[in-house]
Parts: sequence; C-alpha cells; structure tokens
Amino acid sequence: MPIISIQLSMILRGVALVLLFITQTVMANELGAPVISFQQAWFNDSQHDTPPPPYLASWRQVYLPDNWYRSHRKDASPAWYRLQFDIADATETWGIYLSAVNTNAEVWLNGEYIGNGGSMHDPAARNWYRPLYFTVPKNHLLYGSNSLFIQLLPKKSGFGFLGQVYIGPDVLLRPVYEHRMLLKQTVTGASTLLLLSIGAFTSLIWFKRRKESLYGWFAAGCFSWAFFVFDMYAQHIPVQERLWDTLVFSAVGWLVIFMTIFFYRFWNIHYPRYERFLISFGLIGTTILYLVGDKYFYFVSSYIWDNLLIIFSTYMTWFIITQCLKWPSKEAWLLAIALGLVVSFGGHDNLVQMGILEVDSIRLLPYGAPFFLGVVVWMLVNRFVTALDEKEQLNYELDRRVQTKSLELEEYYTHIKKIEREKILAEERERIMRDMHDGTGGLLVAALAQVEKGNINKSVLSEILQNALDDIRLMIDSLDPVDEDIVAVLAMFRSRMEARLHYSGIRIVWNIKDVPVIPELGPERVLQLTHILYEAVTNIIKHANADTITFRTGITTEENNHKNIFIEIEDNGTGLGTDIEEGNGIANMYYRAATISARLEISNTENGAVVRILLPLSYSTIEP
Repeated sequence: MPIISIQLSMILRGVALVLLFITQTVMANELGAPVISFQQAWFNDSQHDTPPPPYLASWRQVYLPDNWYRSHRKDASPAWYRLQFDIADATETWGIYLSAVNTNAEVWLNGEYIGNGGSMHDPAARNWYRPLYFTVPKNHLLYGSNSLFIQLLPKKSGFGFLGQVYIGPDVLLRPVYEHRMLLKQTVTGASTLLLLSIGAFTSLIWFKRRKESLYGWFAAGCFSWAFFVFDMYAQHIPVQERLWDTLVFSAVGWLVIFMTIFFYRFWNIHYPRYERFLISFGLIGTTILYLVGDKYFYFVSSYIWDNLLIIFSTYMTWFIITQCLKWPSKEAWLLAIALGLVVSFGGHDNLVQMGILEVDSIRLLPYGAPFFLGVVVWMLVNRFVTALDEKEQLNYELDRRVQTKSLELEEYYTHIKKIEREKILAEERERIMRDMHDGTGGLLVAALAQVEKGNINKSVLSEILQNALDDIRLMIDSLDPVDEDIVAVLAMFRSRMEARLHYSGIRIVWNIKDVPVIPELGPERVLQLTHILYEAVTNIIKHANADTITFRTGITTEENNHKNIFIEIEDNGTGLGTDIEEGNGIANMYYRAATISARLEISNTENGAVVRILLPLSYSTIEP
C-alpha cells in the first residue's frame, strides 16, 4: 500500500505540473506585450491602514506568487506589498488584475485608494478562489515611475497568499480576468447547483424507497461535495471563519466516507466493521479539526487529513477496479475511470492546498463533478430500468393469465348486466304503474265519478284534471337525467310551475345556491321530492293569500356533525294558523318525505309560513 501511495503521488504531481504549464502558457498567450506582469515585490509586515512609506527599512523583497505558509509567516494580521513599474503612455484606461489572494486585498496606486475585494474587517469578504480586478482612473497613472501598494488580509489561521499581479490596458486585461472568473467562479457555481439538484433528487427516491439505502448514501455524498465546492464560491459565510473551515475540510472526508459506503451498497457488499470504522474516523477527524489550534489547523487539515483521504480514495478506486475484474461490464469500467479522474483532481487540489503547486492554480475537483455524477446517475438509471424490465417480464405471464380469465369474466358480467338491466326495467315499469295508479289514476277516477253522477262542478273538475296533468308532468320530469343534482331538479320544477304562479299573481324569489350532488338520488326519489314541492306550492296558491314565494337551498350541520342539504319554500301569506289539521295534503307530504329518508319541517314565520326539506348528502350512509 505505501508503494501504491508513493507512485500515485508521483503521478498526480506529474499531471499537476503539466496542467500548470498549460495554464501558464495560455495565460502568457492571452496577455499582450503592454501588460506588466510582476515577478517580485517588496513586502512589509506593517499594519498601517494606509501604505507605509517606501523608505522604511522593514521592506524586504519577495517573489510572486507569495505563499505565506511556504515563507514561514504565520501572523494573521494584514501586510503590505509594494510593486514598482514604469510606463510611457497613460492616455487609456488601465486595470489591475490579481490572479489570486487569500483572503482579501485592498489596492492603492501612487498614494491614491483604488478599491478592495469587499470588507477588510471582521466579517471580511472571502476571495481566496476569486480573482480581483480594479479599474484605474486615468489621472492616477504617472508618466515614468509608479508605485502600486496591495494590502493583503490573510485568514485568521495566518494562512495567506498573493498570486500573480498584472497591470495594463483595460481592453487587454479585462478579458483575461473574465475568462479566469468563468473557470473559477461560474464553473464552481454550476457544479454546486448540479450536486445539490442530484442530491435532492436521489434523496426523494430514498424517502420513497427506504430499503434502497444506496440512494441515501449517494445523496449524502452529493451534499457533502456541494458544500465543499460551494466554499470556493461563497464570498460571505454565516458562521465564524474557523468553524466554516472545519466544516469544509470535514465535508471532503464525509464525501469519501459516504461514497465508499454507496459503492458497497451498489455491489451488494456488506463490510459492517469497515463501515463503522469509516464513520468513526469521520467523527473523530471532524472533532480533531474543530479542536486543533489555529496555529496547527492548516498543517493538520492539508498535510494530514487530506492525505489520509487520498489514501482512502485510492483504496476505493482499487476496490472498484477489483469489482470490474470480477464482474466486467462497461458501466463498472466507466465508474472506475470517473472515480480515478476525481481522485486525480483531488490530488492536484491537495498539492495546491499544500503549496507544492502555485496557489493561483485552477482547482480541478469542481470539474470532475459533472462527469462522475453523469456516470453514477446513468448507472442508477440503468439499474432502475433493468429492475423495471424484470418486473415487466414477471408480470407478463400474470397478465396473459389474467387476460384469459378476463375474457371469461367479461362474458359472465355481460350476462349479469343483461339480467340486471331487465330487472331495473321491470322495477321502473312497476314504479310508474304504481305512481299512475296512486296519483293520476285516483284523480281520473274522481273526475269520472263526477261526470257519471251528472252533478258536474266545473271548477272542481278543472282542478282535478289540472292535478292529474301536473302529476303526469312530474312523473315525466322525474325520468329526465339530472345527474343527481338538486339544483337541476328545482330548475325543472320552476319551469313547470312558473306560469301557474304568475297567473296566480305570485312573484318568485330564487335564492338557490350550488349544493353537492346526492349520489343514488334516482328517479323515484326525485318524483317524491317534486310531489312534496308541488303540494307545498299548491297550498300556497290556494290558502296562503301570498304574493311572493321564496326558494332557498344550502347545507346545514347538525349536532352530530351530520350534514344535510336543505330546501326551503317560504311565502309572505297568512301563515298556517293554529287549528290547521293534517289535511290538504300535509300528511301526504310527511309520508313522501319519510319514503325518501328526508325530514320535513313546516312552521310559521313573522310574515307567513315556511316548508323546510332536509335531505341527506349520501343515501349510502343511511341504514336500510
């Protein structure tokens, strides 16, 4: 294992050096000749708020990029850099480009304040992975010698650095700055959103399928990775810097732990002891990072913690390669390549963190997220699709058998429906005959009796025949499809009675509100309901001496929370009187209400009388 680690470290350093050479070559090609690149500067530990005078003996020469940890400076206080340059033409707008700072910087030119990267006081702006750019006003540049001062604010742990410094025409320098912002900030922000999105998606899958724990471990790894990458993007943090750095370095460790357990679950391999060791290692390491003093935090986090994680990541890569050799597949080898690439990127970033590579190098770990996540998500989707295919195959035989039985049942149900239809028609025919016999038949018999006696009272005979005609109309209306809608029933009733009420000099007030439909209302119950309404309206026409009739609907709740639909018919006539008997159809109204499980209430009001019908919302809840 040590030999593998040494070889891996050598490979990573070689890859990192090649990447650094490419980056510097591209940078040199992007910058034109008028751009000044500083290779060295003068350094001063002075904590003045303004640039210290150049004649002080405390200035000492340093080379750029300047890594404080490599130069053995551990002081957490700000310090100054002085850079001298000469120009022959200052007619165009210039810019100052700082490729990297840790953690913030303030720029002065020829004794004039130019700008900073945000707050220089606690809580200070964090620009450790954000290049800074400042536009130089034309009147601030001098022909000949110029002095550029940069105040650097390090982290509270004392870790600070200043990368390459460039000054030149804005038209040449700004595109370079924007290109570096794209590589550092835009890609980092996009990787953070991608990791959070995939983590949230797989979390939802895990919440729905708790038995599939691999989704939960993968989601936890994505969230840890997202937090680590977000640190490169965040300029302002919600907690103290020391706690934040602890969480960031811990997130890398938990990323390795969560992904290791995820791969175990993916291959259905269970190493309970090793998994407990990994979780214990993560808890202990997080605790040590939190408790270690500021003086040793950078050494412990970068040289011990990160290198241990490289070893664990190397083991994880070796584990996946062995699985590929045992069960070779295209998906497994893609995963091994993706993980190897991510581990290599992590090794490169660790070399930058330790100062072995230049501090202004591009961090590569955010670039590994899209490829690695793409491979893992594709494998998870492929696994899910395979499971669906197997399920469909298992269901195929069952579907075929069910289809055969379904054909047999369909023939049986067709026969049953035919019998039920004939039974329903017979019952409906019997109901119509019974209603005609009890209602219309009785009225016609009464009319025939008057004619046969020869003692014909035209008004009585007319009323009998009118009632018979109304009864037939009510039966016809009850057969119309109303979709179990009370409002539709009342609308049909109004259309039948409106002319008669108009000729009687009675005005209709229609306060009908939408109410829920009543399942199983049916033609028979509609007929009984319209008979009750008809009897109530007829009594008002004959006896109430009213000129207004009001129809209302609504929902009422009783003490047992049982809800009913109510229908009210109110008049402004003389009322019922105190000696009224249950003649004139009132007794029949109560009877009809009982047959449809409704409750009938008849009472006087201050200006007349009201008939109130209470219908259940559902007949299925009523005991037969």
